[in-house]
Amino acid sequence: MAILVVGSFMTDLVARTSEKPSSGQTIIGNEFNLFLGGKGANQAVSAHRQGSSVKITGALGSDQFGKEFKSFFSKEGFDTSHILDKNESSGIGHIVVDEKSGENQIIIIPGANLSYTTSDLMAHEHLFTNSNIVMNQLEMNFEVNELSKKLAIKYQALYLLNPAPYRFLSDEFLNGIDILTPNETELEGLLNKPLKTLKDIESAAKEINLKGVSHVIVTLGSRGALHCHQNNCHLYPAFPITDVLDSTGAGDTFNGALAAMLDQGLNMDDAIIHANAAAALCVMKKGAIPSIPNLKEVKEFINERKKKTV
Repeated sequence: MAILVVGSFMTDLVARTSEKPSSGQTIIGNEFNLFLGGKGANQAVSAHRQGSSVKITGALGSDQFGKEFKSFFSKEGFDTSHILDKNESSGIGHIVVDEKSGENQIIIIPGANLSYTTSDLMAHEHLFTNSNIVMNQLEMNFEVNELSKKLAIKYQALYLLNPAPYRFLSDEFLNGIDILTPNETELEGLLNKPLKTLKDIESAAKEINLKGVSHVIVTLGSRGALHCHQNNCHLYPAFPITDVLDSTGAGDTFNGALAAMLDQGLNMDDAIIHANAAAALCVMKKGAIPSIPNLKEVKEFINERKKKTV
């Protein structure tokens, strides 16, 4: 079986700084890098590096960034024939990384990602056959998300939605989602209310469960991940990390690793622990895709942490 990612491609333009500028202020940054990224691409690479067979469909622009993406994905071992070329600019992500905390702020310009239509997806309906899991994010036209969910149900695949960047999701759309993976901010947006404590987050996740979402997994950064299912919640603590460099790809790494482990038959508990470990490794390197670990690295990381607790 396999994982199908219907997702976005973004070239990340990353500025690293010791302080964030306030409104109207100009500061001197420390470093600039260009990385391939985008939530769809990141999650596909993460799942692939964890050992799953991954198919991806989406759209790139007819520019140098698009060519670089195609070249990279071919070298990574993906079939790029389902990635469409559109006559416009590829998607761009403008990222500012605070070097003190490793936290980031991101502005995305979707570009060609918004040119991928429901007709394009229907032309690739065959990709849904023999797929265990279908993964979506919210950097494409929402109509594509709606159709992806319908086709996942039609072909009896798990539908995993990472609701980022945040947008309103109706109760009708939420109903029937198998796995929803918001971060704390996105969960607040989904319910339009502040969440100040872990108890608030747990109550909110249960509220999303009641809307028809089977599994809600809230990623909480350094606190780990909270999983709520059938009115039961469990917090999976993050692996302690002291040398955080860049959190840009952590959520996507988590999502891809989670999907890969479920695809390979792990139970939800073990899949979340594995995904937490993958995300921990990710934040210790710069960039999104360059920081995504492989299966061997994650297993070694988990085993080393087990030895330290014995």
